[in-house]
Amino acid sequence: MPKLFSTNKLKYIAIIAMTIDHIAWLFVPSSSIAFYVLHIIGRLTAPIMAYFIAEGFFHTSNTKRYLTRLFIFWLVSCIPYSLLFNNGFPVEIIQNALQDTDKLFVYENMKLYINFTSFNFTLLLRLKTNVIFTLFLALATLIVFQSKKTNVIIKTLTIVGICFLSKFGDWSYYIILFTFIFYFFRDNDKLKWILYYCISFVYMSTIHAKTDLIKIGLLLAPLILLMYNGKKGSGKNIHKWFFYCYYPIHLILLYFLQKLIEF
Repeated sequence: MPKLFSTNKLKYIAIIAMTIDHIAWLFVPSSSIAFYVLHIIGRLTAPIMAYFIAEGFFHTSNTKRYLTRLFIFWLVSCIPYSLLFNNGFPVEIIQNALQDTDKLFVYENMKLYINFTSFNFTLLLRLKTNVIFTLFLALATLIVFQSKKTNVIIKTLTIVGICFLSKFGDWSYYIILFTFIFYFFRDNDKLKWILYYCISFVYMSTIHAKTDLIKIGLLLAPLILLMYNGKKGSGKNIHKWFFYCYYPIHLILLYFLQKLIEF
């Protein structure tokens, strides 16, 4: 494969594919061929993002600052993502998951209890947050796994907990698995891509509806990543912050465009 792409170029490919994917969800009929073509392109985004979380963890001199940056931009993106894809503010959706708020807390025998039967857990589990949350969890998992101060039991329990939390994020624990593969096998291309395709086929095995066929786009991501030349590209800060700021900004713009079309 010709080594055509620097880090910056691959990240721009990822955000273009992501934008195409979001446009397809919002504005393209699911019965059209364009819907499938655009979403297959969109499947390139998650593997590329996971790849650079692994690369970023390998190269960064300050993992805490890297983690904090992802956390902040996840929070910034929460409301626009929820408005666009969950049809409401996050707080409103959580409130709707409460069947009876007056019975949520029960005071009996001088003790306060939480009445879990007042929760609609099925509705709550449908609440999804943006992909930056899942990337944040993927980085957190690498940090926990590599920690020399934490014993194996605590590490295992923490990683299991993180994987559970990832169910609330876009792409769920698959991004965590991809990130692990890209980090721990970064110097073994053959095994790295074998494992990547194994995980991808597991993900594709969950195809239940016709629209799930877009998952085959995952098979194309290695063709792009194999063209990575290992170079960062321009070191200007504008590139670094553009990648972070673009995500919430494009969600806000798509939200207003959607409302304008509906109007």
